[in-house]
Amino acid sequence: METKRPLIGKNEGIETFKNKWYDEECKFAIEEMKEAREKWLVKGRREKEEQEYHHKRKEAHRMIRNKKKTYVKSVIESVEEDQKHNNTRKMYQTVNQFKKGYQHKFSIIRNKKGEFAKITKEKAEIWKEYFDKLLNTEEPRELIKSGNKEVSEVEVDVEELTIEDVKEAIRNLKNNKAAGTDGIHPELIKYGGNKLLNRMYELVRQIWEEERIPEEWKETVIVPIH
Repeated sequence: METKRPLIGKNEGIETFKNKWYDEECKFAIEEMKEAREKWLVKGRREKEEQEYHHKRKEAHRMIRNKKKTYVKSVIESVEEDQKHNNTRKMYQTVNQFKKGYQHKFSIIRNKKGEFAKITKEKAEIWKEYFDKLLNTEEPRELIKSGNKEVSEVEVDVEELTIEDVKEAIRNLKNNKAAGTDGIHPELIKYGGNKLLNRMYELVRQIWEEERIPEEWKETVIVPIH
């Protein structure tokens, strides 16, 4: 198996839902509040500047409160809409991200010397070497022994592959799974219609008869989740 793309990911934090309501209007209101406070302090805390500062602070807090309230309401409506349409995956993604907020991803890995790898390229090379060794093993040259008996190849009668077998296998594909190196998601195969089904059957039947797997199928995309 060729680990052609051994590492995918960014050493970045997850974008939080809790700061999406903070827009340019909020930023401008906060800046005005800060300027009013600075002016009040510079002018010797006079009553006129104090009133202006408290007014700006009140306006800024009211704007931020309303922006946040409006945004939270829109998120709740989005979750309810996803629930209504049985879009459970998206609903839970929204709820979890909104609940957790910012979370930094730590990616710690050691090289052969036992030192922490700091550069992304070095980390990728370490993962590549690890998965190359893990997945690309040599075929056993000796027969496997089970007790006092040697286990050899056994000819088994297998029924002819039918288009219904392929159709059933495609129907059992799970949704929302990552695509491989070809970029094709399971949903594209499941809902591709009879024309795609027939082409898939021809391909699988050829593989079945020749007993040879396409080289492209030996490539994989590996994403370490540790």
